[in-house]
Amino acid sequence: MTRISAELLAARDSRRKFTNGLMVGLLFLAAIAAVSPLLNIFVYVLRQGAPALNWEFLTSLPKPVGESGGGMGNAILGTLVLILLASSAGIPVGVAAGVYMAEYSHSRLSRWLRFGTDLLTSVP
Repeated sequence: MTRISAELLAARDSRRKFTNGLMVGLLFLAAIAAVSPLLNIFVYVLRQGAPALNWEFLTSLPKPVGESGGGMGNAILGTLVLILLASSAGIPVGVAAGVYMAEYSHSRLSRWLRFGTDLLTSVP
């Protein structure tokens, strides 16, 4: 093996720092290039849609096709019902599995529950 001199190590370190700074800058520019069109679309939709948001729009039912006006009351109510049903099914099962894993942490079922929980944590 050969010994690397201190000057060579310092030169290599400074080159790595420069390359790192350059790549971070390029990554920042790429992120701005990717996010700016999305931000422009979001601002446009917000400007066009904000005047239409009011209490009547949020609570009234939709009108038939061809008629102007209407709202999204049934969509909001349907979403709330879905959340209630999913929570009433999922929360008790999740709490029971958590208590079981806390009490019987070395059982085979507990290992499978922990594996399933870790797997589902990574699913969006």
